[in-house]
Amino acid sequence: MRNNNIESEYLARLAPIFQHEFIKQLKHSGCAYRKLNKYYFLISSKRPIKSIFLHSIFKVKMKFEVSGFTKKRIDDLSGLMQDFVKKSINKKTPFKINCNISGIQTFNTDTIGMNAKDIEVMIGTKLELQGYKIDLLKPKYIFILDIFNTVIIAGKVDLKNPAAINIIEKPDDISRAQLKLREAILYFKIDLSSVRNALDLGAAPGGFSKELSMHRIKVIAVDTADLDKRLEKDRNITHLKIKAAQINSDYIFDMITNDMNIDPVESAQVMLNLSNHLSSNGFAVMTIKCPSKNVSNYIKNTKKILSAKYTRFRLQHLPHNRMEITLFMLKK
Repeated sequence: MRNNNIESEYLARLAPIFQHEFIKQLKHSGCAYRKLNKYYFLISSKRPIKSIFLHSIFKVKMKFEVSGFTKKRIDDLSGLMQDFVKKSINKKTPFKINCNISGIQTFNTDTIGMNAKDIEVMIGTKLELQGYKIDLLKPKYIFILDIFNTVIIAGKVDLKNPAAINIIEKPDDISRAQLKLREAILYFKIDLSSVRNALDLGAAPGGFSKELSMHRIKVIAVDTADLDKRLEKDRNITHLKIKAAQINSDYIFDMITNDMNIDPVESAQVMLNLSNHLSSNGFAVMTIKCPSKNVSNYIKNTKKILSAKYTRFRLQHLPHNRMEITLFMLKK
């Protein structure tokens, strides 16, 4: 029987703008936490941590308090990480190593001749020589090594978990926006198989439109700015250099996406006005821009406006989001 009174530690990363709201959640839940630097929190909790504000999180499997770094210490750490991997998976299981170094001015290429990438390669190469399978593109697990000023933390992420998104950037990606939509499709498990056409608001330079086109969806891309020239020959994308309010009333779409860089209340009102352009089973994906730390009000006010025409809201800060939250919703 599982003992729910045993506390576990979690390493969480958050954008500074979301930390005030996240700390309120931690205090409300009675979780102890330690802020390691500008982005990272070490949290003690009796249950898994969930929050729409999280950029990433994993359960701590190894932790070492340290003072100072030497080449020998890194060699020792490499051995511990190799043992961790070997105890966690078999040789046929594809995996990769991610190393991050945060806030350490004395730990760099000049002082010990290694950086985070060097450490990844060193650990991975030694494991490969022992018959283990490194796969940078399609790993089943990611073993994470985070090195801070006074503590070293390691954990394992199972990529079967929908919250553990591992987006691989492609050479022909148009922009970061394309990765944001790719993450939303994975995280919210959006089924695009029945989507024939879509309206993309705030489309420039065309990241959302390109991602939808890759699923053979016909896209009306609306933006007064230009799209990336690489999209000029994409037959699935039609660019209209107009404002959202000028969209032809005859258009009906299976999906609306909105990445407009405007006030979230104004953006929500645009989505409300365009809800009649959605088919009966239509849905929408939009980003809620958060220009200040008053995040909870942005979300509350946005949902209040949208609730007149939309339902079943799901929100999450995804890895390629910055000062924004991605929202998925269905038409009522």
